[in-house]
Amino acid sequence: IEFDLGTDTGLQRYFVDSDVINGRTYYYAVVAYNSGAAQAGISPAESPINLSVNPDGTISAGVNVIQVTPTANSAGYVGPQDPAVTKLSGTGTGTVVANVIDPRALKANNRYRITFRDTTIGADTYAGYFSLTNVTTGNVLLSNRRSFEAGNNDNPVVEGLRVVITNGDPNAPKLIGKNWSSASGLRIDAQASVTPVNANRREYAIVFGAAGTTTSTSATVRRGGLRQQLDAQPVNFKVIDRTTGETVPFAFMRHPVLADMAGDSPVMTALYDAKSKTTFSDQIYLMDGAKEGDVSWQIGLEPHRSDVLFRPQAGDTLHLVQGTRFTSADVFEFTINPATNLPSEDLAQAKSKLDEIRVVPNPYIVTNLAEKRPTRIRPQQERELHFINLPARCTIRIFNVAGQLVQTLNVNNPIETDRYIWNMLTKDNLELAYGVYVYHVEAPGIGEKVGKFAVIK
Repeated sequence: IEFDLGTDTGLQRYFVDSDVINGRTYYYAVVAYNSGAAQAGISPAESPINLSVNPDGTISAGVNVIQVTPTANSAGYVGPQDPAVTKLSGTGTGTVVANVIDPRALKANNRYRITFRDTTIGADTYAGYFSLTNVTTGNVLLSNRRSFEAGNNDNPVVEGLRVVITNGDPNAPKLIGKNWSSASGLRIDAQASVTPVNANRREYAIVFGAAGTTTSTSATVRRGGLRQQLDAQPVNFKVIDRTTGETVPFAFMRHPVLADMAGDSPVMTALYDAKSKTTFSDQIYLMDGAKEGDVSWQIGLEPHRSDVLFRPQAGDTLHLVQGTRFTSADVFEFTINPATNLPSEDLAQAKSKLDEIRVVPNPYIVTNLAEKRPTRIRPQQERELHFINLPARCTIRIFNVAGQLVQTLNVNNPIETDRYIWNMLTKDNLELAYGVYVYHVEAPGIGEKVGKFAVIK
């Protein structure tokens, strides 16, 4: 007998099942297994799954089994943004990201800190471990984790968050643009998007000043398989070498989307569009490659705020440095901001989606795939008709074709749920007869929707 034991892909902290039907209930089990001992004739074994159907149709499940009914978010749902991680100290240039995995477990206004502990390998001393602490509560959530090298990030989800840390690589040119200095002292909510072309080991500073005080260089650059001529034009910044202080030549390209919005303004601009989840940014091409006229790096900007034009101000400086590993001197923090990091409801968005409200299945023919099967103890069919794509709070009124009110359904869902399941009983607690019905959805502050459905038995 042969056993497929899979491949050692590391410890996976979550699983995404893309082959499901919304509104239908599924059960998932997590088991541990061993490889057995072939030489001793011992087969592989796994921990048991306790899952049974009771006579009344209910399910009894063990501690390693979870019940899930997938559904979409409500019509006005606005998902949380990942919290912005701020560097407090240190020179490491790797990446530290806090991803929102379970919005329901997030703790509003709680502050978190990431610290590192050094290890020495040969002559090199750098961070070999990191810890995550909820500073607000004092709880250490992750202690001395090693999983922050590339390809080995198996950190568990804690308080709705998964921290992903990748150390800098000191052996390969990698330009990092996260640090700003500002004459105003204000925090600048953006970072650089850096693409290597003919990468070098130089470090740069982009110093912003008054509009039109500097002129870019004319150049021919590649965009994919095409070559594009960029003309010299006035801009509001200069680029200098951080080591030598020399001015670095550069070409400048206005993003076509931003050109329509900003016109011929010589100010570098970027925009993150939340609806399309796309960043539009003007681009800087550093013309200091190994050969004269070669591009070394292509640089854009990535704003942290959504749907607002980002433009660095006079006195702002973006520092671009080469990647180095983290050490115990590096400290990062982030805070769960209720305004941006928690889910919210947008009534205007919900109004724009009123026409997407549906009844499933329509027509209802004898049964619904999501319904529980009858049993000997419960032989009656427990019918389900699903109203989907609803706002979180609304009232559904159902009428027959004669205009008589059949049932009123008051919907008060969490904003993560778009669905109301009706048991197909009338206001008199009678089973709904076959025929055609009209439904009216009324959502305060949003609007109304009228539709119809049919029941065939």
